[in-house]
Amino acid sequence: MKKSIAFFGLLFVAMVTVRGNNIQLSNISNTLINGNIIMQFDLTWENSWRAASTGNWDGAWVFFKFKDTDGKWKPLHFTGNNIMAPAGYTMDVSSKPGSVKTGAFIFRNTLGAGPVALTNLRAGVESIPGTFDVKGFAIEMVYVPQGSFYVGDGTGYADPGSATYADGVSNNPYRITGDGSVTQLGNTAGKLGGGFEQSLSVFLTGFPTGYNAFWMMKYELSQGGYRDFLNTLTYLQQDSLLSIEPNAAIGTRLNTLRGRVEIAVPGNKSTNTPATFGCDYLDNNIFDEAGDGEWISMAELSWSIAAAYLDWSGLRPMTELEFEKACRGPVAAVLNEFAWGTTLIASAGTYNITSGGLTSEAVSNMSNVEGNAIYRTTGPFANMRGGIFATATSSRVTAGAGYYGAMELTGSLAEFAVTTSNISGRSFTGLHGDGNMNANGMADVDFWPGINGNSDITVANATYKGSIGVTQTAGVLTRGGSIDSFNDGFHHLTISKRQAGGISNSGVLGYGIRGVRDAN
Repeated sequence: MKKSIAFFGLLFVAMVTVRGNNIQLSNISNTLINGNIIMQFDLTWENSWRAASTGNWDGAWVFFKFKDTDGKWKPLHFTGNNIMAPAGYTMDVSSKPGSVKTGAFIFRNTLGAGPVALTNLRAGVESIPGTFDVKGFAIEMVYVPQGSFYVGDGTGYADPGSATYADGVSNNPYRITGDGSVTQLGNTAGKLGGGFEQSLSVFLTGFPTGYNAFWMMKYELSQGGYRDFLNTLTYLQQDSLLSIEPNAAIGTRLNTLRGRVEIAVPGNKSTNTPATFGCDYLDNNIFDEAGDGEWISMAELSWSIAAAYLDWSGLRPMTELEFEKACRGPVAAVLNEFAWGTTLIASAGTYNITSGGLTSEAVSNMSNVEGNAIYRTTGPFANMRGGIFATATSSRVTAGAGYYGAMELTGSLAEFAVTTSNISGRSFTGLHGDGNMNANGMADVDFWPGINGNSDITVANATYKGSIGVTQTAGVLTRGGSIDSFNDGFHHLTISKRQAGGISNSGVLGYGIRGVRDAN
């Protein structure tokens, strides 16, 4: 019997996801070699590195979607075979045990720094009979290596509205030395305040403590990345996730803060045709122009939307512990420190934005000494381009960077993290998204916070029951940024500040998205 093989027809130019430093996929094509389907593509991004001092590097998370015969965009799985990358670079098809090969990490394998321009990258993908449209996506990531680190900065109960981690004997930071040590954050070795549950002794197997190596998004999700995500959803999925109807008029806006993601082509409910979205910072109903702000961070997002994006992209939520490691690295904690490792934060006044909406968007009056961050004092009550403080002359401090190079961990948007403070958070097992959401567009990954509509923090999250996905917030909180629309003071932005109480699942102005994925 003749065997059908996949043959891909017209391949769309990459719909690039996070483009904080202009990461781009191009020249996407496919070829058939010895019965195997091989994807070919070029990849470029700026400000890349592999450093001996931190033992880490940056890279790109690359994944593909194909438009199936039912009109839905679905993940195109890698095979792990027929991999080809230029000398000096590695393509690692990520395949955590039990997870599908939804994408690949591409990164330097020798020390170096500077822009990356790779051509004729190749990777084998699954064989699907037929001819399909394909889109490619790329997200800039940073690698956080395996190793011990501290949580908490010594404040203990100093702030009654926030419960920092402590060692249980004094208010000293607690050192995580392996996967098992986090269980000691409970009654016998740790203490928490500010309304958080005291007992932290029970975690499900797989809870990511931060000790093992993982990759983290270098920047918060951009408006261009959010646009690209929405443009792969069905009408029902768009309708379920968004606060506007997909069949609303051209120019109907999704966000109210700086930047604009709008309907470029209205959807049609009767034919189940989804809307097409575009960026329109210039507000002229001409979409995705050079100055339309697609690199500005995307605010006003709910946890349900964040979880859906992470599931779609093959990533997962970070935990509170991973957040602190990404900020602090392996070094000793500093009392009241920010993500760049000092207590100095820019406070001279409102930042002046130049080249607004362009990939070159910058701040003309950033501090040359203190850590730069967007918050109440510096404003201007607005989200900005991801990585805006990293320049040719900036240091880790003035760039506002975490130890391993992730940007805006302090300031800008508040980012969702799985909490250790209640059983719903501690039931998280670290499963990755598989590239698909349910019919309503909701994440459907087992044990993720809020799965099956769980809104009770005293109830463990469970396996997906097959109908209701992540529609509630039990098990998450936010870290690192302003939950009050960039209007919080600096004391809310320290690494170890933990917001007490629950979070809203509406599109709160100060909520953004940053995801992670385990390293192989």
